[in-house]
Amino acid sequence: MPFDFDHSNTTESTPHPAPNLLHFIWQVYVKNVDPFIKVLHVPTMSEVIRLSEGGFEKLSPGTRALVFSISLAAVTSLSDADVQNTFGDAKENVVSRFVLGTEKALSQAGILKTTDLCVVQASLIYLEIAGQNYGMRTVWMMSGILVRAAISVGLHRDGATFPNVSYFEAEMRRRLWWHICCFDARISQCYAPETMISNNMLDTREPTNCNDDDLEVNMTKEPTAREGFTDVSFTLMACELRRLCNHILSSRSSLMSSEKKKQAVQHDVLSEIENVRNWTAKKFFGNLETRRELQSSTKSLFNMLLDQLSIIVRDTNIFEKSPPTEERHMTDRSYVRALNHIENMRKWRDEPSMRQWGWVLVNFQQWYALGVVLIHLQTQTWDSACERAWTTVVKTLNEIPPAMMTENPLRESIIGMVTAARQHREEELGRQCCQSESHQIISWMPNIGASISVPEDFCFDSAPDLLAGIFTGEGEIAEQLNIAPIDLVQDPFEGSVYAGRVYSRTNYPSWYLEPTSDFETFEPSFGNLQDLLFCNSLDKGNLGSDK
Repeated sequence: MPFDFDHSNTTESTPHPAPNLLHFIWQVYVKNVDPFIKVLHVPTMSEVIRLSEGGFEKLSPGTRALVFSISLAAVTSLSDADVQNTFGDAKENVVSRFVLGTEKALSQAGILKTTDLCVVQASLIYLEIAGQNYGMRTVWMMSGILVRAAISVGLHRDGATFPNVSYFEAEMRRRLWWHICCFDARISQCYAPETMISNNMLDTREPTNCNDDDLEVNMTKEPTAREGFTDVSFTLMACELRRLCNHILSSRSSLMSSEKKKQAVQHDVLSEIENVRNWTAKKFFGNLETRRELQSSTKSLFNMLLDQLSIIVRDTNIFEKSPPTEERHMTDRSYVRALNHIENMRKWRDEPSMRQWGWVLVNFQQWYALGVVLIHLQTQTWDSACERAWTTVVKTLNEIPPAMMTENPLRESIIGMVTAARQHREEELGRQCCQSESHQIISWMPNIGASISVPEDFCFDSAPDLLAGIFTGEGEIAEQLNIAPIDLVQDPFEGSVYAGRVYSRTNYPSWYLEPTSDFETFEPSFGNLQDLLFCNSLDKGNLGSDK
């Protein structure tokens, strides 16, 4: 547990953010974090930050915890260079200090018995960031405290039902509660078949589609919903994503049953996904003239999250080790969809105009798509397209914070798939080298921690056009790829296998090298990823009979 719940720590002993940096920290939070964690009212919180610059002793324990969590989230969203230039220290050290300060402040604010809305806000912001430091299992466990704290404050009941709750407070409570609901749904995907919060335990209305400027502390009536994109639009889209996830969970047994029944359910769920895509495009993105960069980034991100759900729904049997020949074209299409999704997510994060929001993707890891690609690579004749996919997957896994992999229920399955794909790659490259005229002696991967590399005199065959085979089958909804399709690597020396040079310099991360409890039995674990993400509540015996 990250908290020691030691109330003896004094405020003075807590490493506070420097008062002269609070204005900068707040501006970073408003620009980088607030659009995707919309639980604060910026005009009101700006005044609190101004008071904080005069000393933390003026703040209540709950407000102090909120300022700490804001500081932690803001620093996490910055690049290493920006943190070094601003704080004069490495980002890792600054983040560690703010993590400790936030935990102490939450403990001192009485997180286990709080009725303070600020403490719940601070807890949510903290947990949205804490996965990078502790791993998602710890965050999932701690989310139980967050949900109980929210219920103890009565957030599951709409503020309009309480006569002493103002219109302003009722709207802020709605924002906070529904973000907690979406957070609960997201972090539960790898650990539990059901979310902690069910719809039959709440009557809180979804927040109004409006901007912070439309709300005033002393407002005398309900806010009026705006048309188009607002400060709360991403939260409303996340609510739709949560509803779709619950729909998929409720349909999982049918999606794993007979082919005819599965296709009917697939068509139903995929239609729902496309309906949501069309709804958001019409409701929020009809006009991209106001905050163009944020709107465009949000639209791309949300569509990619819908694509991720589509992959899960379409490819329920992708983890079968050797599909029948007539189903190979289906797995090829699944592979192209998954690889496009991974590359699109990377393009979104690396786009210069979107880098300030790249931290968001840490909370939306594409485990299923990665698994689809790795499974496919284990059976392919290796070429430049396979090498590109392999490099993309390894780089993606390398960039995941180690804590999110070390304590991850999917880790063993991912290691198994990476190992099997790596071994197949080595065998294929070795076979192709033996067929060459050079007959060079090559040592592939002398140990598990070595760099993934290709001989300098090795070049792959021309890449096949993997995208050419995509088509819409009977009863399916045509997929929509949101960004440009993958540019497959092409060999300029067509017909000559060894005429050029190809490099792939990537290293295995630390979580891959650490021992596992079942390191020698990867083969039976190919289904774990599917079980954990898709049908981990199904009875294994029934699952086998359905197949």
